Amino acid sequence: MSPPNGVKPVGTGGNPQPVDPKEERKSYLQTSEFFLDPSNTADPAHLQKKWTEDRDFRVKNYKLIGVLDLFARFMNRDSEVTPQKMKAAIDDWTSSPEFASDPVNKVVLGNMYRVLGSFQDPGNAAQAAKLRESLPPPPAAPAAADKKTDEKAKAPEAKPEREVPTGWRFNAVTTNFHFLDDTFRVLPSGYTLGVIPKEGFGQNQSSNFAISLGSEFSYKDFGFFAEGYYQDAKPLSALNSASPTLGDPTYNAKFGQAGVRFGMVEYSDTMRVGTRGKGWNIGLFGRNRVGIGLGAGWCSEITKPAEGAKCTDPNFQLSVFNDGDFLSGGYGPFEMGIRLLPLTTYLNFDSNGLPETNRLPIEFFASYHINPPYVGKESLTSEDVLAENHLVTDSQVTMSALMLAANGIRFNSLRKTEAAYQSQRIISLGLDRTGSQYSLLNAGTMIGGLLSGWNEGAMGYRLQQQFRYGNNGQRIGLGVLLGTELGINLIGLAATPGLPNESEYLSGQTEGITNLQARAFRLNLPMIATRDGLVLLGGLGAFGDLNKAVKDGGGQAAWWATTHGALALGGLVMVLTSGIGNGNGFFGRSILGNQPPNTDRLEVVGSDYDYPAQDGQFYRLSGGSAFLSYGINGLLEYGIDKIKYDTRKGTEAQKKLDDIEGKNKKDPSKPEVKVNVSTDGRSNFQIGVGGTF
Repeated sequence: MSPPNGVKPVGTGGNPQPVDPKEERKSYLQTSEFFLDPSNTADPAHLQKKWTEDRDFRVKNYKLIGVLDLFARFMNRDSEVTPQKMKAAIDDWTSSPEFASDPVNKVVLGNMYRVLGSFQDPGNAAQAAKLRESLPPPPAAPAAADKKTDEKAKAPEAKPEREVPTGWRFNAVTTNFHFLDDTFRVLPSGYTLGVIPKEGFGQNQSSNFAISLGSEFSYKDFGFFAEGYYQDAKPLSALNSASPTLGDPTYNAKFGQAGVRFGMVEYSDTMRVGTRGKGWNIGLFGRNRVGIGLGAGWCSEITKPAEGAKCTDPNFQLSVFNDGDFLSGGYGPFEMGIRLLPLTTYLNFDSNGLPETNRLPIEFFASYHINPPYVGKESLTSEDVLAENHLVTDSQVTMSALMLAANGIRFNSLRKTEAAYQSQRIISLGLDRTGSQYSLLNAGTMIGGLLSGWNEGAMGYRLQQQFRYGNNGQRIGLGVLLGTELGINLIGLAATPGLPNESEYLSGQTEGITNLQARAFRLNLPMIATRDGLVLLGGLGAFGDLNKAVKDGGGQAAWWATTHGALALGGLVMVLTSGIGNGNGFFGRSILGNQPPNTDRLEVVGSDYDYPAQDGQFYRLSGGSAFLSYGINGLLEYGIDKIKYDTRKGTEAQKKLDDIEGKNKKDPSKPEVKVNVSTDGRSNFQIGVGGTF
C-alpha cells in the first residue's frame, strides 16, 4: 500500500527516510480509511458515502462511532484511553448484535488491521502493536460463491419499504369541518356520564357551519400543511373571560371569520392497525398539527337590536393552534376521523366581542392521500425497534419547537381564563346562593386544568427523549426555547402586581386580582417548572432506560414500570384530591366537587376559598394531570415496544432455526446409496446395496 499524502515513504536500498509521526497519524486516522470496501471494486468508497449521508445508518451503528473515536485517541497518545478501556469498548462493539448483522462492521475491522500494519514511524508502530492485541481475529476473506448455490439464497435481504422521502412532494388534499356546535356540546357531558355539564368545556363561541380546505406536502421528512377556512361565530358569555359577568348566554351579534392557516404536520402509526394507502386501516392519535392562522373577524348581524347598537369594523385575528387526531380510519388513500375538544387561541387586534380562546366540542376531518404520509422507517428487526428510540431527527425537534411556542401562547390564554374563573367564582357567591354558577365555573377549571396539564406532561415525555438522544445542536435549540419561556414568565411575575393583602383589598387596591395577565404569570410558572423538571429527570435517565427495559427485562423493566407507574398513580391521586374535599361522590374531593361556602362573606385572602387556595387547587389539578400523562405515555410506549421487539425477536429465532434445519435436511432430488458388508470371518461373505435413485 502506498503511504498517504504528506507521509514520506520508506527509501530504497535499506535506507528508510524519516517519517513525520504526527502527519502519519493524521493521514492514516481519517474516517475514510476505515470504510474502504475492497470487495466492491466498482465503488470502494460506497460505505463512506452512506456513513456520511445516512444519519439513521450512523445511529444504528452508534457503538462503532465510539470505537473509532477511541481508536484515534489511543493512537494519538491520549492518556485517558488506556489499553484496558480500549479493549472493553472493542469487546462491547464486537459482541453486539449490530456487529454481526451489518457487514460494515467487519469491513471496518479489516481496515483497522490494515491501518495498524501500515505505520512506519517506530513510535506509531509500537502504539499500533499495543492496539492490535485488543482486536479480535481479523475477519476471514469471503469464500468464493458456489456456482450451484440455490438462486433463492442469492436473493437480497428484505429492505424497509418506507424510505425517507427526497425533495419536495405533494402528499394529500384535506378538509376539516364542524357544524351545529350547540348540539354537539351535549356530547362532552355524555363522555363524563353527566358529571361535567356541557357548558363547562370552555367553549366560548359556537358555529352552525365551519369548513376549511387545503393540502399537505413535505420536504424530505418535514411535513407541512396549508388551508383556507371560513366559519360563522356566535360568542357565548357563560364561561368567556371577555365577558365580565354571567348572564345571557348570547351576545346581540353574529360574526363571520375567514383566513388561512399553515404549519407543520406529523404522522405516527404506533397505535394503528393496517397502513394508510393499503386496504382498511384504523388507529388512535395518528396525526399532530401545529400552526398559526391569519384572518379576520367581522360582525354580520345584530340579532337583538339595542339603542345605538351597530356592527363594528372587521378586525385582524392571529390564531394559534396545536391539535391532534383522536380516531381515524379509512380504505386505501381515503381517511376520515375526529378530533375531540381542540383548543384555538385568537389574538384579536381590536375588540369586537370575539373571545380569545375557544374549545370546539368535536371536529371532523377527511383526507385523500396522494402519497402515503411518512411515519418513520419500518422496523424490520428487533434491533430496529431499539434504534428507533435513539433516533432524533431535525424534523421532530422542529415540530417540538413549534409546539412549545404555540402551547406557550395557548396555555397562557387558558390560564388568563382561569384567573377570570377565580374572580367570577367569588363574585358568583354573592349573586347566587344556589351555587349552580359556582359549580359551572368548577367544571371550566377542571377541564382547562386537566387538559392543559395532560398536554404539558405529554410534551415533557416527548422532550426528554430528544434531550437524551439528540445531538448538541438540537439540545441547545430546545434549551433556548425552554429558557426563553421560563424567562418571560419570571420577568412577567416580577413586573406585575401580586395579590393584595386584606387591608390593601379593603382600601380598593385590586390590580393584582383584576390584571388577568398578572394572575396568568403566577399560574404558568409552577406548570412550566413541573414540565421542565420531568424533561430534566427523564433526559438524565432517572426514570429508567426504555431500551434496556425492553431488551433485558428484569430489574430494568421493573424500574421503568415502577417509576412511570408511580407517576401515573400519584398524578391520579393529585387530580382526585385537588379540591377542598367537601363534595360527594367519586369526584367529591376534586375541584369538580367543591361546594360553595355557607357564609355571606368570602375572604379574598385567608380562607379555603380565597385566591391562594384556588391557585393551590389549580396547581394540584394541572400538575397531577401532567404526572398522569407522563407516566401513562411511558407505560404505553414500553408495552408497545415490548410487543414489537419480542415479535421480531421470535421471528428472527425461527428464521435461524429454519436455516439450521435446512442445512441438515436431506435433498430428495439427489441419489443416496447404502452399501452393507457382512462376514463370519471364514467362508461366508455378503455384500448388500440399497438406497434412493
